Amino acid sequence: MRILLLYATNSGNTYYVAERIARALREDGVALDMVSAGDVAPELFAESDAVILGSCTWNRHTATAKFEEGQLQDQMQKLVNALKGRKFNNKKFAVFGLGDANYMRFCAAADHLERFVKETKGNLFLPSLRIDSFPQTQDAAIDAWAHQLAALLKK
Repeated sequence: MRILLLYATNSGNTYYVAERIARALREDGVALDMVSAGDVAPELFAESDAVILGSCTWNRHTATAKFEEGQLQDQMQKLVNALKGRKFNNKKFAVFGLGDANYMRFCAAADHLERFVKETKGNLFLPSLRIDSFPQTQDAAIDAWAHQLAALLKK
């Protein structure tokens, strides 16, 4: 089985979570490729049996200077845009998102990624992992989610 773990980070926190997930999956005997969303070719989706998507939630100003809270990180947004219109019928997907509960749209990146999976006809086969603030304080939750993911991938 070929597993692809894609992450998009600004401060390094999403990378930290992705590394922790990858380590737990490998401990459970799951081989995977971990790649930054900015470095992946969309064709890898077709070659993968399962895809794990992770992004921080980002607030940005648009070209018209409009403030948009709760967006995907830019590299992940570009990848999602490049894959629009494609169908990944029943391909297994898992999602993790980082955010801050102090914002109105907590972990909105996970919401965007879940919507992407639905639109592409993918199979989101376990509830998304949502990390609040600093992931280093939530290692146990990250590990538990990753071990649950590993068990489902091995079925």
